[in-house]
Amino acid sequence: MHLTWKENYIRVIPYAKELFNEDFDWVNHPEYLAEKEKDAVYSAVAYFYFRLKKDISKLNEWDIDKVSYNVNGGYNGLPERKEQFIRLSTQVFNLSDCKK
Repeated sequence: MHLTWKENYIRVIPYAKELFNEDFDWVNHPEYLAEKEKDAVYSAVAYFYFRLKKDISKLNEWDIDKVSYNVNGGYNGLPERKEQFIRLSTQVFNLSDCKK
């Protein structure tokens, strides 16, 4: 996920500050979102938090379809998103090794 559009930067920065207790200047430096891994991840988490209006309980299971719908407002790009989720969760984050 990559945060885009100035309006979204403005909306998401307060959530990122609340979540991570840091200041972010994505409005004046949107390149940070593409160039700095920390900013990319923090902005994605903050956007997810913003879109769900802080109510993570709306998602009662880790369901890519529900996440896609809530974050993107629909199912556009869902097959690609599922492929990326599987790749990231297994190859990058090793989620299959996590204990329940």
